[in-house]
Amino acid sequence: MTAGAARRFTITGLVSSSPSGGSLVATASILRPADVTDPDATNPDAAPPTNAQAECDSPPSGVGCNNVKVSTVSFAAAPNAGVDQTVIQGATVTLTANTPGTWSAASGNPSVAVINNSTSISTTVTGLTNIGRYNFVFTNANGCTAAVAVNVLSSAISISTVFTPNGDGKNDTFEITGITNYPGSQLLIFNRWGNEVYRSGSYANTWDGSGLAEGTYYYLLNRRNLDGSVTAFKGFIYLKR
Repeated sequence: MTAGAARRFTITGLVSSSPSGGSLVATASILRPADVTDPDATNPDAAPPTNAQAECDSPPSGVGCNNVKVSTVSFAAAPNAGVDQTVIQGATVTLTANTPGTWSAASGNPSVAVINNSTSISTTVTGLTNIGRYNFVFTNANGCTAAVAVNVLSSAISISTVFTPNGDGKNDTFEITGITNYPGSQLLIFNRWGNEVYRSGSYANTWDGSGLAEGTYYYLLNRRNLDGSVTAFKGFIYLKR
């Protein structure tokens, strides 16, 4: 290159998505022939230069010089809105992202969800009063987005008072509507003398009264709520053959 000339280099590439961000470092250098008049360019000795950085860092100029340029480009972390959640009607959920940004509710949600702090990395959401799928969008400072869903299940359960396990395929098991929304719910069945005749640690509407005579039985349902608490329900059920 002649004195005063300029050369431009363009580097193109694809930066993969990263949850923590990163940087791209590009280094450009000029390797000059031996030049005892510019100690900042080459080591003033008789050896032909082969490494621009080594030449610049050699005495007498000291470490660094203007013949080596470094450019660093930083990349923000890819937005992450967290994992999808499943809750019961009326629950308060927490949405947590990985970088600063803004939360918003997507259109078409079953009811109007209230995002209590839309500009916080972590925020609570209320107003999930209708069952269905709620979608939320997190947008980082660069305008990149990530989505997360909250599936809202019915909070109601309905406990039958009679079932008919006669093999006709209708009402053959003790049905508790909505109990499958509460995994880990315990069901105990007792006869009229208070003896336990059935137990399930996670009831799923499967008790068919096998081996038991027709008559009245009593149940204790310990419903395990999604927050880990337990709500007890007591009552009777009539088994009719």
